Amino acid sequence: MSENTGKFESKIIYVSKEMNARERIAFKNISNSELINSLATDTNIPISYWGVVEVHNPRNENPDYQVVIVVTPDGKKYHTSSNSFFMALDEIQCELDAADDKDPFGVKVQKKQSKNNSGTFLTCSLI
Repeated sequence: MSENTGKFESKIIYVSKEMNARERIAFKNISNSELINSLATDTNIPISYWGVVEVHNPRNENPDYQVVIVVTPDGKKYHTSSNSFFMALDEIQCELDAADDKDPFGVKVQKKQSKNNSGTFLTCSLI
């Protein structure tokens, strides 16, 4: 965020569809969404639209971060701060955009072992 005011702030920096003000306010609220990291590996998520919210939370150890939010066709929301998940989802969206494919799509959530065996990371693939 451009200016840290000492209070919680969130700003949509990308969303894959046009939204009115009420939709944007509801989209940013993740209190009613499920954490993608808690899903079992190979869970399928149908995506109607998705976006990225930039957050400033001065009470966090790392106060500035981004949250990826995905919304299913039935309105269920999921979120994660995983950069590897974001990069995979963004690559899928870029390929679909290049092909002028505007249809809803789905992803399979995957948890992969890191190459240096220091843990797992979250990613996704097109289904």
